Amino acid sequence: MALLKKKEAAEYRIPSLAEASPEFAALVQKRADLHTLQSKLNGELRDVQKQIDAAGDKGPRVSARIAELLGDEADSAPMLRKQAADIRAQLADVEAALEIVFRRLDDAKGPASTAVCQIVKPEYGKRVAAVAKALEALAEARAGYDDLRNQFEAEDVAWTSLIPLALGFLGDPRDGQIPRFMKEVRGRAMFEKATSKRTRLTKQSRRIKLPGKSEAYADTDPIEIARELRAKSRLGKREARLDAASRKVANGR
Repeated sequence: MALLKKKEAAEYRIPSLAEASPEFAALVQKRADLHTLQSKLNGELRDVQKQIDAAGDKGPRVSARIAELLGDEADSAPMLRKQAADIRAQLADVEAALEIVFRRLDDAKGPASTAVCQIVKPEYGKRVAAVAKALEALAEARAGYDDLRNQFEAEDVAWTSLIPLALGFLGDPRDGQIPRFMKEVRGRAMFEKATSKRTRLTKQSRRIKLPGKSEAYADTDPIEIARELRAKSRLGKREARLDAASRKVANGR
């Protein structure tokens, strides 16, 4: 049916979180690298464990010095067990690193989603407008249908042979699904218009008078200005030193 025919708009593909955010993409790559390393270490551990099991089947173990005196082959089990322990320690480090990456991915998902939404926003607006236009046409068609139905009833015509349509799912013509949707769309449009106007106003140059001096800020966002002021304060500098010390301790582990 023509009504079910796919439109070209359906071929539009939104960017992934990794495509929209280099930071998120780097974390995804780091996760993949750690999983690859984890798989490699697990394979090495299985091989070493097989060697340990095989060495244990050769009878009682003797020390390397006694084996030398006897002319026997030295027992490789102790060395293999140490190798296995080293691999397990590496695997534990990889597990810890993966947990950190997973947490960072969760934190980065919000900003990355915002980036995706900003990219897709024009296309989203086009599709909402298309829905609104279609619903306006439906509302007009419904009004025409209701007008004809009202005429049948006014003339007391038995018109069931025409098979009346049940349009109750659309709700009341004045406050049903379509009017509510159109009201919501108009409300969002007004909100975005006000937001855009506020953004243009905040792009005007700002100059803040500080005690004993005057500073001009290139960044006009009040929140960013507040952050910069805090960073330059005594408390902000102390927080920066504590943060640097925490990172140093974390990197030393």
